[in-house]
Amino acid sequence: MTTPVAYLRKSRVIDEKAGVSWEVQEAKVRELAAQYGDNGGKLLILSDWNISGRKGTAGRPQYRRLVEMIEAGEARAVYSYNLARLSRSVQDLRALMALADAHGVPVRLVADHVDTSTATGRMLLT
Repeated sequence: MTTPVAYLRKSRVIDEKAGVSWEVQEAKVRELAAQYGDNGGKLLILSDWNISGRKGTAGRPQYRRLVEMIEAGEARAVYSYNLARLSRSVQDLRALMALADAHGVPVRLVADHVDTSTATGRMLLT
């Protein structure tokens, strides 16, 4: 059985003025997932709070779990707020997108209006 997965990250949760709060990220990602029938109890929320994306993927345990779920064929779709929440590294982001593509897992982003299950979404991402 596959699961839709949302990945949320914020470098500094205590500084609500900087960036997008975790509450906003989660609410918007849930709204997007609902458009595809993936909200509610179906949506698994993975989050790395107070962890900078600049540290790479090694310091983000929930990101590693997301990657492992895609590799194992357990993720049906990936939802996130925007590209910067997924990664601050182009190399890491490309690796994630290639992995998701290889396993037929669409990546859908709220703020960047990306849906890799569509030709337009794949073009925008590149």
